[in-house]
Amino acid sequence: MGKELKTTIIDNKAAARDIFELTLQTEKGLEFKPGQFANVAVPEESLLLKRPFSINDYDAETGIMTFIYKVIGKGTKALSKIKSGDSVEILAPLGKGFPVLGTQNTVFLVGGGIGCAPMESVMDAYPSNDYHTFLGFDTADSIYHEKMFTEKSTKIVFTTIDGTKGIRGLVTAPLSKALTEKKPDYLFACGPMPMLKALKDMIDAEKIQAYVSVEERMGCGMGGCAVCACKTIGGYKKACVEGPVFPMSEVVFD
Repeated sequence: MGKELKTTIIDNKAAARDIFELTLQTEKGLEFKPGQFANVAVPEESLLLKRPFSINDYDAETGIMTFIYKVIGKGTKALSKIKSGDSVEILAPLGKGFPVLGTQNTVFLVGGGIGCAPMESVMDAYPSNDYHTFLGFDTADSIYHEKMFTEKSTKIVFTTIDGTKGIRGLVTAPLSKALTEKKPDYLFACGPMPMLKALKDMIDAEKIQAYVSVEERMGCGMGGCAVCACKTIGGYKKACVEGPVFPMSEVVFD
């Protein structure tokens, strides 16, 4: 269960086309695991429910927490207008994150669009690993934190749908090729459901410890409303408390 926190905006700036980076001063020493999320109270009177956002990164020593979000609807548009010094209430950290990594593991990180964001916290939390990073975007203007991802990866591949950066097409294509050349100890993925389904179809036969962070609509964020039910081989599970990270082998993609 997360904590109700009153935070102060340090910065809220454009990171790419329609992509913003929100930096908050929160409480120090929170028990955060990469892959967890926060429910953010958007400062808009007509928006009653908090909005869930994956935590891009969190520094327990300073209490600084960052989010990457895309301006899509009314809530994110309102969020993009808040300024440094404003206060925002959040409930964090929430949900189950990725499993704890040791050192000297080969880890494939796969992100699609905003789903690339939690991969940064994996790299920061477990820096002594061999990261092969595969990031897919619509276009070059949508790419954020390119320098950071590149510097922290042993190997990095960018794909764009329009071919304006890296390999043209979906991120699953170069990943499929890489899996024939090297088998990772772990694979962590976050992105749209069609991408995750394609990943599962691709690596079902591989003996890889694969985990996915699912993107489900959420209401309360605490398991009360069941809006975020995710279909698994063991029945429906609430992504907000039993996820959003699940072993890939457990998730059923219809």
